[in-house]
Amino acid sequence: MGKIFGITSYIILIAFITFIVAGYARANQTVTFLEEQEARIYDDSKDLITATLIANTQGQFDIYIKNDPIIDVEITQPNYAYQLMIFPVLLYENNSNYHYEMIILIRDYENTDSFAFFNDDALTLKIDIAFESNPEGFNQSVFQEQFVQLYDDSMHMYAIDQKHFINDTKTTRIERIEVFYPTEGFDVSTSKLINTEVYEDKSLSFPDFYQADLNIIEESNIQLETINDKDTWYLNTELNTLFQSYNYLSYLYIGIEILIFIPVTYFTFFHKNMKRMKTNKEIKK
Repeated sequence: MGKIFGITSYIILIAFITFIVAGYARANQTVTFLEEQEARIYDDSKDLITATLIANTQGQFDIYIKNDPIIDVEITQPNYAYQLMIFPVLLYENNSNYHYEMIILIRDYENTDSFAFFNDDALTLKIDIAFESNPEGFNQSVFQEQFVQLYDDSMHMYAIDQKHFINDTKTTRIERIEVFYPTEGFDVSTSKLINTEVYEDKSLSFPDFYQADLNIIEESNIQLETINDKDTWYLNTELNTLFQSYNYLSYLYIGIEILIFIPVTYFTFFHKNMKRMKTNKEIKK
C-alpha cells in the first residue's frame, strides 16, 4: 500500500513539475520573441500591436488590424505629451473561433511633472472607460483600469474585448474614455474622449475640452461586414511564423526535465530491484 502511495505521489510530483516547466517555457518563448523582435516592430504601431497580441495568445490567432486607426490624436501640454491611437482588431483562428478587440495605444509618452515621480511606477498610465449604461454581464458602467507598459515607459497599450459593448443581444455605447497619470495625492487627467451623441441623449454637461469624439465607435467602423472581408485589414503573418519558431524552447526544457528524471526515477524505484536480481543471479551460479 505504501509503495503504491509512493509511486502515485511521485507521478503527481512529475506532473506538477512538468506543468511548471511548460509554463516557464511558454513565458520564456514570449519574452525571447518580443526581445528579439523589438528593433523591427518598435516604430510600427500595427506590428507592435500584432506582436503583443501574438505573444499574449501564444500564437493561437492571426491578428488582423484595421489599416488606419479610427482615432489618432496628439496630446501636448507643458508637463506631458503623447500620441493616442485606437485600432479595431480581429483575432482570427478560423471561421468558428474569432473575436474583435479594440486597442488603445499610447506612443511617445513623456512626463516632466515632478509630482508624478513618487514611486517606481511613476510613468504608468491609468484609464477610465465609462459606458452609457451597464454593459451586459456587469453591474457597473465605469471601469478604472491600468495600461500595460510595452518596451519602455514611452509606450502603453490597453485592450477591450468588443463583446462587452457590441454583441448579438445588446449594443452599449462608450460614453467617455479618459487617460490619467498618478501622483502621490491624486490622478491627473491628461486627455478626455467623449461620445457627443451620448452626452446629448443623457443631457450631460460637455467638458470644456475634449480631444476626440467617440461616436465613430460603432459596429460598422470597428468590425468587418463579413468575416470573409478580413483580408482587407492589415495582417503580418511573418510575426506569427517567427513566434512559432520559438516552440523549440518548450521541447528543450521538457527534454532537460526528462534527462533529469530518468536517473532519479531509476535510482528511486528500480536500482534496488536490479541490484537484488543481480545478487540472486550470482548466488544461483
